[in-house]
Amino acid sequence: MNKKYKSQNIILPESCAKSVVKKSLNLTKRYETLLNCGIIGGNASLMFDFIKRLWSIHQHANYANETAFTGDMGAFNYLVRTQFNEQLRHGAPVNTVFKMYENERTDCWFRHK
Repeated sequence: MNKKYKSQNIILPESCAKSVVKKSLNLTKRYETLLNCGIIGGNASLMFDFIKRLWSIHQHANYANETAFTGDMGAFNYLVRTQFNEQLRHGAPVNTVFKMYENERTDCWFRHK
């Protein structure tokens, strides 16, 4: 599908704490596939907007985090599912299924281990 991407203003909760992100994802996208942020790409304007928004979430939610847990997967999935879901493409022909070791597949651009 070739849709022209239109940038939106970033919308973050007043207090963008991890619990808010987790709760929002659980309530709105409970049955969606958990996306692995190891494969990401797109046109330059879309990716620039995405990275700015992801950075903003980390600035608000992880600024004072002193643990080893960065919240990368949660922030990535929250942002994709709430603000970029219409532009999202995953599964064949983009990637194989994670941890299924589909080494023989040649119909996807990226093969997970």
